[in-house]
Amino acid sequence: MTPVGDGTTRVTKVDLRTGDRPPDVAGGVLVLDRAESLVAHTSTYEALVRAKRVSGVICLVVGEDPPVSTGSAVLSLPHVLGHATVLWVGDVHGVEWARGAQRVVPVEPDRPESLGWLVEALLVPEVFDRVRAASGDVHGAIASPGVRVVRGGVSAGELAEARSAAVDLLTAPYSRRPPGDDALTTVALAGGAADVVPAPILECSRLGVAAEGSSRALDHVDKLARALGTWSAVIGRRRPTQDLGTDVMLAGRAAENYRLGLVRLLDRMDGHLLVKDPPPDKVVELGVPAPLEARHAEATAGLHDLVAQRLQGGASLPGLAAELREAANQAGPQGCTAVLERMRATPPLSLPMPPFRRFPLSLWTIVLAFLTCAAVAFALGPGTVGRIGALVVALGWAGASWLLLARRPDEQTEHGFRAAAGATALHGLPGLLGAGSGIVLALVVPAPLRPNPLTLQVVVVVSVLVLVVTPILCWRSAARRWSRALTATELRSTVAQLSSAADEVIRREWQLVERRRAVQLSLEVAAAGLEEIGKALRRDGDRLFVPERPVPGATEPVGLARAVPPELLDVVRADLADIAFRSLAQVWIAAGSGRRPPGGIHEQALDRLLVDYARHVRDEGLITPRGGTSLDSGPRDRLVLRIWSESPTAQAALAAGADDVMIQLCTDEQLDFLSSGTAPVTVRFAPQQVRRVLELQGGRSALLADSGLVWSAGHELIGAVRLLPMRLDAVEWAHTGGQP
Repeated sequence: MTPVGDGTTRVTKVDLRTGDRPPDVAGGVLVLDRAESLVAHTSTYEALVRAKRVSGVICLVVGEDPPVSTGSAVLSLPHVLGHATVLWVGDVHGVEWARGAQRVVPVEPDRPESLGWLVEALLVPEVFDRVRAASGDVHGAIASPGVRVVRGGVSAGELAEARSAAVDLLTAPYSRRPPGDDALTTVALAGGAADVVPAPILECSRLGVAAEGSSRALDHVDKLARALGTWSAVIGRRRPTQDLGTDVMLAGRAAENYRLGLVRLLDRMDGHLLVKDPPPDKVVELGVPAPLEARHAEATAGLHDLVAQRLQGGASLPGLAAELREAANQAGPQGCTAVLERMRATPPLSLPMPPFRRFPLSLWTIVLAFLTCAAVAFALGPGTVGRIGALVVALGWAGASWLLLARRPDEQTEHGFRAAAGATALHGLPGLLGAGSGIVLALVVPAPLRPNPLTLQVVVVVSVLVLVVTPILCWRSAARRWSRALTATELRSTVAQLSSAADEVIRREWQLVERRRAVQLSLEVAAAGLEEIGKALRRDGDRLFVPERPVPGATEPVGLARAVPPELLDVVRADLADIAFRSLAQVWIAAGSGRRPPGGIHEQALDRLLVDYARHVRDEGLITPRGGTSLDSGPRDRLVLRIWSESPTAQAALAAGADDVMIQLCTDEQLDFLSSGTAPVTVRFAPQQVRRVLELQGGRSALLADSGLVWSAGHELIGAVRLLPMRLDAVEWAHTGGQP
């Protein structure tokens, strides 16, 4: 007993000739019985036709059973078969015969039984239902079937050859990657989706506080440098010159401490990323946030579709596994050795204190001081007023020089008045000498030769202004020169570059370390699965398509052109690629939960799927799609198109009518038991794949619109079943004396 069909309608074959007894069956039931044992099996038929889960019964009666009461009948039927469809098979080989023709061609006895074709056709659920419905139109309800069937498939030899080539393609060590196909690399480099962090990560860490402290120290130095050129640096209570050297030194030290902190952080981080030592809490304690949680399901989702696309695109299993290994190396944590070495190679950060001009007042001001003091003394005259005024101006110049020299910033603080005393003598003495020279000159020059008073007053005013403005200009010039020599801007840029590099590493490596490991795990698990499947397929693939078909009369296709190898190879390769992909089911489950599947599980899945595939091809044929197929159906459509286009036998079988030549399942003598005055009923059928090919071809609207055609969801059979009614006197109903 063989159940056939996977959907809501299925057909179960029960061969009572071999002693089969039907268990609890459902759907359609195809019963094979001998004519002489029908009455003896009455109880079996009663159980079948009364079973609520049985949708219909077709009984194939084989042979003759002439009753004793009449010499004209060939069948004696129990009355219960009046509730079933009865088809009489007088001979399992039959004769080639066209209705109305006088010529009968016997079927060669060495050919397989034609009954096998009829049985296989009736095991197709759609054909079973249509034959049952059509038998109701047969006068007398008992018919002799004729068949004309071909198989829209390929031979076992062709299948074996295609299988061998497909296994070679799928298990080749390398496969060429399509140009521009960098999807796996993109997934690897992405490292899993990351939460968006709008601000730099270091701003929220302890190291971020250190970076902010360094920035504030540099800002403070910049502020002091700007104030250094103003009078507040000379006479203010909070002068920038007081601690300028110390502040500059502290700013450089803060930057260096920040660099050392980054080096320490990246050193720990690099160790954890590469060898998981130290543990993550030792890295977090330095101030960076903890890594984002891993999302294994998210990391695996895109890979599932990418692997399917690559297998569909022609990649071999080992070649794709090598791609996945390469992508896994890119997806995993890469460490931060390069950035760490760059930071270590950076010279210690510092902010050198530029030397302030040793003499803020240039040497040319000595001559200017001498001349202006002499001019003031000469203009004020030789009297007491002139002498006192000249002395005041000279002492004022000396005091200004002493003040500026004392405010000059040194390495730590101001130069100081005591340290500036010696230099003050150099700057102040020319003023005193000039004043004395002016007094002497005023005594020597007689009054008539002296300029007028207005001119002398102008000389005094100009000289005093020169003596006032000159120190200011000299101090500002020295301050600007010092500011230009200060390298705070360069230090700030270096700190910013270090911060940016560290922040990028923290984002790309540290923050995503668990997610990158999740992506790496999924890639490695998929690669291991593909490698395991590839080895098993190379070892066990030759088990496919070896057994012969068990259905009598269906061992080889009849009258079909040999399929072109490229189309056949594409179908078998696509099917095996799909089986390999479906064998990876545990990869997605395990990787989605962050673990590795046990070894051998993919090989077990492959073995189970190969057995199912071989059974499917044996029972339903190669061109019938398998349930659950996830890859492209295009190769199978192209194969069907090729077979159909180059198979006139299949086209003729699909177009066969009631009067065409068929194999009538009886002998030439038994044709006399058939009714010649009643029109036969013909049921034609073909797989759905043929319908799709006809739609693609175009110009087949008549066939597509033919409501008498049965399009089956499974199997490869193409052809027709003709039902010729039997004469009423050729059938006798047992027990009741007639049909109920």
